[in-house]
Amino acid sequence: MTFESPLGWLIVLAALIPLGALAVSVRRGERVDRVLGLRPGSRRPAGIAAALATAVFVLLGAAAAQPGIRTTDRVEVRTRSQVFYVVDMSRSMAASAGPGGRTRLERARAVVARLHAAVPDVPSGLAGLTDRVLPYLFPTVNPAAFDETLARSVQIESPPPQRVSVTATSFGALSSLARDGFFDRAATHRTCVLVTDGETSSYATGDVARALTGDHGCRLVVVRVGSASDRVYDANGRAEAGYAPDPAAAAKAAQVAESAGG
Repeated sequence: MTFESPLGWLIVLAALIPLGALAVSVRRGERVDRVLGLRPGSRRPAGIAAALATAVFVLLGAAAAQPGIRTTDRVEVRTRSQVFYVVDMSRSMAASAGPGGRTRLERARAVVARLHAAVPDVPSGLAGLTDRVLPYLFPTVNPAAFDETLARSVQIESPPPQRVSVTATSFGALSSLARDGFFDRAATHRTCVLVTDGETSSYATGDVARALTGDHGCRLVVVRVGSASDRVYDANGRAEAGYAPDPAAAAKAAQVAESAGG
């Protein structure tokens, strides 16, 4: 147990004032009893009063000292390994198989949660992907921080892409994973897990491959969610006319994985 303000215990010294007054009163009464030849009264009521007064001041002192319990947990960590989960958060990730069904983003979060739970001793980070890769959480072994970030921060277009485009996602942004300090320098085994529906605008495949297979790159794992029959539904359960699934999405997801040796 620790105390944030140990000097708060000085409040207990204030109990000496009423206790001293009580002791003087008891002795004075006993002296009068002897003078009058009376049988001395019981000290029990005075003792109870003294105990209650002491308890009050002890509790006040404890509260002022701000006690706390400090615990230490030993966690085995693979310090040379790190994982970064990159979740596609473009508008198309709001698509689902039907009105009220699980969206692609909800499925993606479930995939990340399952993979992360399988390797709790590996520092893991989270990022969102549109036409840029935005880090939400840098690699950590704190499961509460990871789960909270996954639930609250990984949302559709949060933040929105930098450029206005029919297809907001660009796999070309994945090159930043190798050059923008996503991983610690001490990590020699780096893995990037991309969870996406595979819908991307055109990009330079070779640039991404060279970045991720270079000295500061990472081993790429691609998990695709969604299908060509998914649609984005509004609050009334109607499919939005402005969205149509990309029939080449599966091939594009496979292409980025294969080009980077993932």
